[in-house]
Amino acid sequence: MGRYGDNVNKIRFFMVYYYGLLIAAPRRRFKVLSDPRLVKGINASIDPAAEISFTGDAGSLVLGDGAYLGPRVMIAPPEDGEFFFGRFSSINADAQLHGYIEIGAYCVIASHLYMSSGAHHFRDAPWDLIKNQDQNSLKLKSVINRGQIKIGEDVWIGRGVFIGRGVTIGRGAIIGANAVVNHDVPPYGIVAGVPGKILGKRFDFLPPSMIDARLNEHLPYCYQGFEQMSHERLKDGLAIVGNKASLAMSSAKKDKLKVQFSNLKSGEIKVSYNGTKVGTGCVTGDGSCEIFLSPDLTGGVQDYLILDFEISVKQEKVIFISAALN
Repeated sequence: MGRYGDNVNKIRFFMVYYYGLLIAAPRRRFKVLSDPRLVKGINASIDPAAEISFTGDAGSLVLGDGAYLGPRVMIAPPEDGEFFFGRFSSINADAQLHGYIEIGAYCVIASHLYMSSGAHHFRDAPWDLIKNQDQNSLKLKSVINRGQIKIGEDVWIGRGVFIGRGVTIGRGAIIGANAVVNHDVPPYGIVAGVPGKILGKRFDFLPPSMIDARLNEHLPYCYQGFEQMSHERLKDGLAIVGNKASLAMSSAKKDKLKVQFSNLKSGEIKVSYNGTKVGTGCVTGDGSCEIFLSPDLTGGVQDYLILDFEISVKQEKVIFISAALN
């Protein structure tokens, strides 16, 4: 009999995420390698002492290629959503992660991290017990505490860090040991302390209006979804993981986006910003695609945009060369 017994043979009580709450509820422990709700990429590995706790059939855990979960790491995916852990990211011992969480590729996470997208209700009826407020919110199907946590690619998180619900940590950021992070962190920012404060930055993150994937200095602006490990890099550009990727580009010019690929000769490109489609275009025979963007597109208080694009044609590897905003 293995560590977790035959399929399901133990029921324990955990603090679990349910409708945005952390409440005491029965959870089942599974053999992490056999449960259909676990999706593992190539060479992804889970230490035998790690614990994956599912609460519902609709919840899932997705581990990217080469991802690693260390000993006694506990992950509790949401009951009706996906917990995503990116390619070649690793997390060391005794970390706990609960709820709606997305962790990008190439992240390095030290031990004893605590991260939860849920919280208790304590303002609904301040005079009442917190436990009573939690239970009432369940009866009302309240979801006010569903604050997804998003960690960008290439993030380094130190030992003993707490990350609260709704926080977004930008690509390349560093979080110092024992920090408490309750606010968003910009790309390549360096944060430490209680509460966490920005103490510096790895470099000036200044997205250009033209990106060339063959230039080392432009790699940070190939923001998400590109193969960037040393052994993955190509001379003629960057391969896209699947059919989705994101670029960080200056918002000074935003009328038309021109994208160039080396090996894509057809297909449609859909561009989105903050989840809203802002333009589409078709790839021509020379691998280029011109996309006229929505006039309502704006970077807000930022001087750059994170543009997400999706390619309709699926092939083994699509190689991105460059993009320019005009």
